[in-house]
Order: sequence, then structure tokens, then C-alpha cells
Amino acid sequence: MAIGFKCGVAAIPENATDMVLTGLALGFTPESVQVSVRQPTDGDADIITAYLAGAPTSEGFNVIFSAPVQTEGYVLQWSAVTADGVITVAGDTLSVSYDELCDKVARFLGYNPTSLSEAQTSEIDDYVQTGVRNFYYPPAMDGADANFEWSFMRMAGSVTTADGVGDYLLPDGFGRVAGMVRIAETGKLHMPLAVVSKSDIEAMRRHSQKGTPRAVAFVYVKDTFGRRGQRMQMLLAPVPDAAFTLAFDADADTGRLSSDLRPFPLGGFRFAELLVESCLSAAEQRANDEIGIHTQNFQRQLIAAIAKDRKTGASVYGPMSMPSPCCPPRPEHFPITYKGSTW
Repeated sequence: MAIGFKCGVAAIPENATDMVLTGLALGFTPESVQVSVRQPTDGDADIITAYLAGAPTSEGFNVIFSAPVQTEGYVLQWSAVTADGVITVAGDTLSVSYDELCDKVARFLGYNPTSLSEAQTSEIDDYVQTGVRNFYYPPAMDGADANFEWSFMRMAGSVTTADGVGDYLLPDGFGRVAGMVRIAETGKLHMPLAVVSKSDIEAMRRHSQKGTPRAVAFVYVKDTFGRRGQRMQMLLAPVPDAAFTLAFDADADTGRLSSDLRPFPLGGFRFAELLVESCLSAAEQRANDEIGIHTQNFQRQLIAAIAKDRKTGASVYGPMSMPSPCCPPRPEHFPITYKGSTW
């Protein structure tokens, strides 16, 4: 499974009605590309909307604007997302699909899966989506770590900065940063960026000029983006003075399961039975108003699955101390992550 994203910005030329971004070297063909326009700080600037034109490729995409960009200072924000391995199962024939989950829930409720009413279909979908959420983000219970995070709930991403731009809009599906934010630059070693609060970023910007980013904050933007809801933004300090590639891992959110767009959940066949019990548990509790055998099975299987998933963690831990001045760090050292914290 390869889930990831890349984000960036580009200055929009004056009088532009469209824009072609090429040479991005994404490394994948995007499943989706999100674009938006950031207006200049001048309060009289026109509000301009960007739209994707045509099919994106691994090298770039075309954008058209709702109106000509008549002044300088407008910035195009873009994010490209791939989700290979989520839409198809790549030979994983033991995985359970959305349709199979709906079928099992329908039979549990005593419905005929081949002749469901609109109300029954909506009810079944609600139980399945609840079961998927409970599986992705397990509830606290005896024997299960409330802070546990599945190894498959990770997506790798990067943000390419631009000179003078400190804020970067992140794509749909970005939950939170997991681990370190690092500058990916061939032949050079950089300290990971400190993850701080928005107020810390604002204070650093007041007292520092542009330069190599040393700190980062992740905040929700106030505006929503149509039916996509609220998105997150990356804030950097100092404001970059050049193009840097910031690489990091994040929690993945693949959205609602459906028959056509997202038929298979994350996790693969290893967690198929656990997911089935999670959906049946949701139906059991909400439709029957009881905690019965499926809820008990879900809890037992969840504890066992967490124990198994821990075995997929790191087996190489790297140096356990800071390098000495006479011995520079080796490029093959690895970070250590434990319960969401990385050193």
C-alpha cells in the first residue's frame, strides 16, 4: 500500500487566466489534485477561484482561473494525493469489501440484502461507517492501549516551499503529523523541525528574518472547502528563503467506504474479521440497544490485533545517544517512535 501526498505553492503571473505546472516529479499519478488561490494581503484584492483542467500526470497539471489575475501577489496552493492500494486490493482476495460488510450487517438485522428499502440501505451504511471508524480509531478498553496507532494508518508526504511563503494548505485526509518533520536535501543533514504551537510560530516570525525553517505548527484553517470540510495548514518559521522539501508522515484518512470509489478499507485481510465484528457490534448496540456477542468478539479480536500489529514495528533502532563533535552522524541512522513520540 502506498498512500501519500505532495503539496506546494506557485506565484501566479499577472493577467493570467490559466496556469500550467510542470516538472513537479511527483513520483505517482495523482488520484486527485486540490487547488486554491491565496489572495494578496491587500483587503481590496478580488476573490479568484482555481479549477483543475484535464487529467493530472506525475509531472504536473493545468489550472484555469475564474477571472484574470490582474495584480501580483496571488499564490496558487496545490496538493496532489495518491491512494494506490486503497481503491484495489492488489491480489488480496481475503480482504473484506464495503459490499460484503453491508451484506453481513443486513443479514444480522434480518433484512434481505437483495431487496433493501432506501431507509434500510441508509441504516446499514451508517452501521458500517461507524464500524470502520471504531476499527481505525479503537475505543479505550481494558487490555487495549488508548494511544495505540495502527501501522497501516500512515501516509508519507512532502511539502515544497517557496521563497517568502510561510503557510501551506495540506490535502484532504491529513489527520496529524506523526513523527519528525525533516528537510530532505541530498548530501546535507538538517536537524528535524520542532513541532510547536501557532503562537510560537508567530513569535518567531516577529523576531527573525527569512531563512531555513526551524519550527513548524499544524493548525486548522477557519474556512471550509465546499463539501470537503475543514482542512489543515502548515505554518513555518522562519519563513523560507528558498525552495525546501519538507518530508514527514501523517495519519491517513481515506474517507467513507463506498461500492465504487473506496470499496476496501485499510488494513488488508489481516484485520478483515476484526472489521466485520466492529460493524456488527455497531449494529448490535444501535439497533438492538445491547452489548452482545459481537461487541465482546470485537473487543477480544481488537486486543489480539493490536498485539500482532506491534510486531510490524521497527527492528533497527540506530544510535541511542547524540553524536559527538568528532564523529558526525551516519546517514543511515533511524529515528525511534514509541506511542506516537519520535526521537
